[in-house]
Amino acid sequence: MRAETGAEFFASPQRHVLGAHEDAFKDETRWTAITGRVLALSANEEGDLPQVGQFQQMSMEPHLSMYRQLAQNFCAETSLPMSAVGLFTDSPASAEAMQAAEAQLAEDAEYQWRVFRPALLRLQQNVVMLRDGTDQVPTDSWRANVNWTPARWVSPQAASDFVVKAVAAMPELAQTSVMMRRLGLSQGEIDEILTELTRANASGILDRVLAAAEPLAPAAVADEPAAEVTDVVAAG
Repeated sequence: MRAETGAEFFASPQRHVLGAHEDAFKDETRWTAITGRVLALSANEEGDLPQVGQFQQMSMEPHLSMYRQLAQNFCAETSLPMSAVGLFTDSPASAEAMQAAEAQLAEDAEYQWRVFRPALLRLQQNVVMLRDGTDQVPTDSWRANVNWTPARWVSPQAASDFVVKAVAAMPELAQTSVMMRRLGLSQGEIDEILTELTRANASGILDRVLAAAEPLAPAAVADEPAAEVTDVVAAG
């Protein structure tokens, strides 16, 4: 409310009149005299023209500074970056600066994942027990896990560099779902990729089996006449 009132006076600077006739503002309200755009004055009873002036225009900076301070207090309490509440600097922030501004927020989110994980695993066990109509916890429920989407944004270049170095150190990780998740792929994309890889491997194995079996057929056919000739000679 104070900022809105200040904005009105900022747009309509206050003026002053010296030596005006007492009837000059008789039919006008004070607010009209302040905000009016046209001000016509006549000479006073002594024949002198009034002197019109303007007070120094007020500044909106104190109100804007107060808003910025409130926004900074809010960001400090909620760990939000300043850009989330509309406060931007003159120069755009770099990717590293944006990640640093969101570091505390990402840390809080990942901490909540660790808090929620036992409860979600227990909920999964309860659902399986209700489905099977038993009061015994499934023996293989310890294999269940909760895969969270990383809270910290990682660029594709950084993720690819990590995966390449990890696979170079341990080649067995190349086709695991863990490495695919580190690349930023969703679970649906991972399932589709693994399905296509399995189909391609099965097709390749079948092609190799057929290719290995093809040379055996002509040899078997060529051996049959020789056997018949041997039998005829032996009979003769």
